[in-house]
Amino acid sequence: MTSCARPGCGGSVEETGFCDTCGRRPPEPASAESAGAERSRPSSAVLAPGEAAGSGSGRSRGESRWVVADLVSLPVLEFADPASRVRGHPPPPEDGRTCGVRGCSAKVGAAYGGQPALAEGFCPDCGEPFSFVPKLRPGDLVGDQYEVIGCLDSGGLGWVYLARDTHLDGNLVALKGLINTHDGDALRLAVAERRFLTMLDHPNVVRIFNFVTHPDPQSGEQIGYTVMEYVGGQSLHEVKERARAEGGLLAEHVAAYGHEILAALQYLHDRELLYCDMKPHNVIRGPNRLKVIDLGAVRRFGDRTSPIVGTEPYQVPLREIRERGLTVSSDIHTVGRTLGALLHATDDWVAGQSGGPRAPRFAFGLRSFRRVLDRATDSDPDRRFGSAAEMAAQLRAVVRELGSLKDGRERPEPSQVFAQVTALLDGGLGVVPPLRHWTAGGHAGVLWDGRPTAEEVATRLPPPLVDQADPAANFLATAGAPDPQRLLATLATFDGPASVEVEFSACRAQLAMAEPVRAGERLVRAAELLSPSPQEPSPQEPAEQAADVARLLEAAARRDWRMAWHRGLLALAGEDPARSVAGERPTTGPTTEPTASRATRARACFEEVYSAVPGEDAPKLALGYCAELLGEPAEAGRLYEAVWLRDHAQAGAAFGLARIALGRGDRAEAVAALDGVSEKSPHRDVAMIAAVRVLFGRIAVDPPRGTGLPTAADLRAAVTRLPDLYLDGRYGDSPARDRLVTALREATLEWVETDAGGEPLDGGDVLGSPVTGRGLRGLVEESLRRIAYQARDADDHGVLVDRANRVRPRTWR
Repeated sequence: MTSCARPGCGGSVEETGFCDTCGRRPPEPASAESAGAERSRPSSAVLAPGEAAGSGSGRSRGESRWVVADLVSLPVLEFADPASRVRGHPPPPEDGRTCGVRGCSAKVGAAYGGQPALAEGFCPDCGEPFSFVPKLRPGDLVGDQYEVIGCLDSGGLGWVYLARDTHLDGNLVALKGLINTHDGDALRLAVAERRFLTMLDHPNVVRIFNFVTHPDPQSGEQIGYTVMEYVGGQSLHEVKERARAEGGLLAEHVAAYGHEILAALQYLHDRELLYCDMKPHNVIRGPNRLKVIDLGAVRRFGDRTSPIVGTEPYQVPLREIRERGLTVSSDIHTVGRTLGALLHATDDWVAGQSGGPRAPRFAFGLRSFRRVLDRATDSDPDRRFGSAAEMAAQLRAVVRELGSLKDGRERPEPSQVFAQVTALLDGGLGVVPPLRHWTAGGHAGVLWDGRPTAEEVATRLPPPLVDQADPAANFLATAGAPDPQRLLATLATFDGPASVEVEFSACRAQLAMAEPVRAGERLVRAAELLSPSPQEPSPQEPAEQAADVARLLEAAARRDWRMAWHRGLLALAGEDPARSVAGERPTTGPTTEPTASRATRARACFEEVYSAVPGEDAPKLALGYCAELLGEPAEAGRLYEAVWLRDHAQAGAAFGLARIALGRGDRAEAVAALDGVSEKSPHRDVAMIAAVRVLFGRIAVDPPRGTGLPTAADLRAAVTRLPDLYLDGRYGDSPARDRLVTALREATLEWVETDAGGEPLDGGDVLGSPVTGRGLRGLVEESLRRIAYQARDADDHGVLVDRANRVRPRTWR
């Protein structure tokens, strides 16, 4: 593609030979290569942050690649001469068309008894003539301005012709006229399409230039034609069919197409217009833009009288149309079906289904993509995305996930529905051992992998962002508190209308105070507020009341995924409001429900959230923790990997990967996961402490695989990292550093006094040079006496001194 040389025009000359901005030919013949659609596939279809759009391969002459949403680099296609797409004699449809004359619903022209479909004839019911022959022929001059080149295609109701604008440098345009000019419904739809097109101006919607008439070649009747922008390229149907035959279509390409389609639909919806007939045939993929064409089915919100135009299997079922009419939700459904048809033609889908090389890791990204489409096409309209923009946001997030799973490069972006993670679920692995580690009589033993408890997970997962439409949104924006008890007191001061968000916030605060039953009560209140028809309380048996509460919570969770999220938190804490109502759960004290049971219930809730917002990190983290609690490390690893690869600041996912590696006895991989935490993360320092502890700690391994003790290289690496640790708010000497050095020296002493210590080690000032058993005993004694000064009472001080005396080198006289 070359720049337009006309003065004052900053556009580019498309493959058609015309500028995409001024619509005119360049002053000199374009030098672009012609002909046959060659595919060019960049090495990475999803750009990473900082990667220039024109930095990769894609065009032979260095032009910019087509980048969608600043993320996806689409392959550049070379399109054939538009004139080559002209069809000589388009055949009539095999199943015929509706007569439509004065409301006649008879089928005319259909193939029958082995005979071909008829292009012309008479209706068997009303006797009126019909003709499916194009009304315009090459060379016809329509409206004294547009010279017909030929017929391109037939849409649902109209012929589309390629023509040349003789008043504007021979610019190519498309003329659209009715196939059956006697069909009353078709005439009304054509008028509506012209009216809507003249109102619209969006880069992803085809433009209208003019409306002209031309006499029918047989009757002489003036027939109307809409003059539209000619969109050169291939329909997504053609893209799909070619991909099935030749390959080359990737999942992220499909997501990018969806992003563009949804932008066009959101533009229509903002103007209270519905598209109604989205399908691959109605979207043209041009050289550097995607265009939605054929607006013949567009209708206004609430229109229940205009003829309905739609295509199976993209349109919603007729039952839904009868009950609700066509809606934003039905438009979302058509997009989901369209993208689903394309996704199944991608190389990625084929490889994932056949267990190809991309299957193990990339299949998870396809799982997320599939869930976007599943929500868009849910049989319950209320469970679909609420808007095209909402679906586009999740598609964008899934594109980032797909790209990072493919190339391992991060593509971070703040969530639009969850708060930033502030608490870290590390189970203490990233904390220097406290003094009680020694005063309580503990021994180094096997390093704890830092797996958080179910209760910790319930209180530290990120909360959903406050719905700005909630009456308490402004109040909650300033309702911060240093602890959950103070927060509850602040929430009690809200004097506005009943607020779901206040109940959610109170639910989380009660969980943080270890009061899960009361947390459940607040969630029940939130469910009541979300119910479209709240029930007045009435005397009931506990079992009946429990069943009602269960149904209430389930119904609310189907309407609002935030309910499912909070139900998952309650499940981890061992709370089930329905059981509490029935008296099956003590109102105070810790839960007696087994961890596996709690994790199973929580997983079901978080799966609902994942299905509702498939591009988000938070539900994947929650599901990863549940998988860990259920003893499913492989599944947990897939979930954590999808989160961490996309955003290296997600320390919770990195710690999860480290735990899974430790479970396999893979110290190096655990350290690598912790080292990968971004320097931008607030948990970077904690991760570095954890990495040092993993380097020198004894890890759990099966006896045949060794002792679990570190190697000399591991200990050397731990010593090397010590000066870079930020402890007690500073670098250099500090109480925490003294305790960490003590733990390191004890671990090294154990290493020396076993067979593992046969390898020579130079530990410098920290471990001795060279490392010897006698030298280490002196260093451990020194460390224990040093940290004894941190003791807060005489008893602890005495314990530490006694330990120092026991470990000191023996002197024989």
